[in-house]
Amino acid sequence: MKYFSVIVTIILLISLIMNFNLSSKVGQVENHLINLSNNQQQILSSVNSQVDNIRFVMNDIQKQQSWISEITMDVSSKDLPNDEMVAQFNWQIKDRSSKSKVMFHYAVGEKDTFTSIEADDLQNGLYHVEVPLNVNLEPQWEIFLREQDSESDNFEMDRKRKEELNQQSMRYFVSITENDNVKSSDISTWYVGEVGNEKYGVISVNLDFIQNHSSIMVTTYKTGIIEKLQLLRYKNESLVDEQDFMPEFDHYIMNNVDLDSATRLILRVAYKNGETFEKVIYE
Repeated sequence: MKYFSVIVTIILLISLIMNFNLSSKVGQVENHLINLSNNQQQILSSVNSQVDNIRFVMNDIQKQQSWISEITMDVSSKDLPNDEMVAQFNWQIKDRSSKSKVMFHYAVGEKDTFTSIEADDLQNGLYHVEVPLNVNLEPQWEIFLREQDSESDNFEMDRKRKEELNQQSMRYFVSITENDNVKSSDISTWYVGEVGNEKYGVISVNLDFIQNHSSIMVTTYKTGIIEKLQLLRYKNESLVDEQDFMPEFDHYIMNNVDLDSATRLILRVAYKNGETFEKVIYE
């Protein structure tokens, strides 16, 4: 019996040693896999960094070899009526002759035809044009709807938003004519409405109409310029009532919106400079 207990003890000790060795080896394998993973991440990070550097160098080489520099732009509305602006474009052309004819071409909105202006040669190949623009400056409206089966409504909102962006976009390029040879730059696009964004900001409207819950939250990303926000409820063409939004921190909110007695909701934004804008947000 004594020998049997000794044998059992020895077997238990051997089992413990084997289990310890096994767990130790498993731990070593896990550490090895972790090190491999870390090394792989470091290699991928290094490769991505080198690719970015190569891309930057290639872009820089392309700019240096290009016959035209980057076209810069500035907007001026000083001493002009509210809806009028002058967009000023500047660029440099390399290795041109004194007989070169440089033109600036632009189209606003969805027009297919471009208007052409002969550029002014300032000095050393620096060219300049001023483009008069008559645009409707207003805030950038972002409207999001959440309600039962609202997927088609959101799709329609996205379509209208894209149409508005296209109408406020300007495409432009530069051409140079030398000895009947014409060379043109790539077409660039500028969203004219961003001037309105800088002045009036972005108005983000979240409509939450789910079952018995109805609320509207309006977020403005340019603080200190808005005097009042109001919701105008219409029944067909008749105004039902006007309700003020309550400000809460960096947004405005209105709960328990009555949709049964209205067919159209309009958001009115009054700015501290006296200007007011209205936007249909639901119908």
